[in-house]
Amino acid sequence: MKDNLKQYFEILEIEPTDSLDTIKQAYKDLVNVWNPDRFVHDADLHQKAVEKINRINKAYDFFCEILKSNNIDTFIKDHDEKSENQNITANKVEKWYENLGIIIVIVFLVFMILGVAIVKLQDNNINNSSLKTDNNTQKINIPLQKSTESLPQKTIDLPLQTAADYYNRGDSYFKSKDYQQAIKDYNKAIELNPKYAKAYYSRGCAYSILGNVQQAISDYKIAAALGDKYTQEILTKNGISW
Repeated sequence: MKDNLKQYFEILEIEPTDSLDTIKQAYKDLVNVWNPDRFVHDADLHQKAVEKINRINKAYDFFCEILKSNNIDTFIKDHDEKSENQNITANKVEKWYENLGIIIVIVFLVFMILGVAIVKLQDNNINNSSLKTDNNTQKINIPLQKSTESLPQKTIDLPLQTAADYYNRGDSYFKSKDYQQAIKDYNKAIELNPKYAKAYYSRGCAYSILGNVQQAISDYKIAAALGDKYTQEILTKNGISW
């Protein structure tokens, strides 16, 4: 646990004595530097950025949990105790499997899993896409889409030059429910302006509607880190660190 703690300090490039504001600023700076959308034209750098941003998010989430506990020593002790209890439980389960016979247990589990999978496939055939969206969105209380009333009334064939042009056309696609095309335009807007917070938020909304909640939350976090107050309020209300 303490080794992980040292590693998290190194990832965020902070010191144990740093304040909450310093940690947040360090996180924002690293998100700007390692934003994967800055490296879309280089596959190797893009993959490296994705891995780096995942480690940064994991380290930041870890420190947010520590700040909630208000005591790092208590947090580490509780975490170590939980890990120890999990190890003890795992050993007991392993012995139980050995006593009953590993082969018999595995065969039973395989048949049980197959049965559950068949039932789920039958249910998904009824209304797969809508059911998937509903199940995912029940876990978080984040709006799945922007209010389309305020979106600009623009034609799709306008000439595009700036990040704002692509963002506005993306909103037009969003309003017409062409979310895949909207995402492409938001991607282009972010490529031209990596600090375009509204583009990240809007892309997150499109991902949410398409059922990709994990990618949506990632975009929401970046938008919040870039200073979008509305997204910050949404994540805070849902207990999601940014």
